[in-house]
Amino acid sequence: MHPTDAHSPKWRIEQGTIDVVYTHPSTDWSVATMTYDEVPGCVGIRWNGDINNPADLGYPSARGNGAWFILPEGPAQMMLAMVAFAATTGEAISSPAEALEAAG
Repeated sequence: MHPTDAHSPKWRIEQGTIDVVYTHPSTDWSVATMTYDEVPGCVGIRWNGDINNPADLGYPSARGNGAWFILPEGPAQMMLAMVAFAATTGEAISSPAEALEAAG
């Protein structure tokens, strides 16, 4: 499933707020920001499955819909720092330690 098609849990994610900020070059996983439980800027992550197959929901999924796993504040900020590092360097995110070390 393409990450832009994952919208669950619908009752907790404000419609139209999902912004996919990173998809790994392998397309295996993605990171997005969204308004979740009325809190803007929350960070979600998911395994996409086959990005070209809408029937492959990836993980997590709920009730036949692609879903996002919402990260707690600390890991969310680390993930956004890694996404920013990847955006400025053009390098794929491989591990938090590697990204933090390269960032200095």
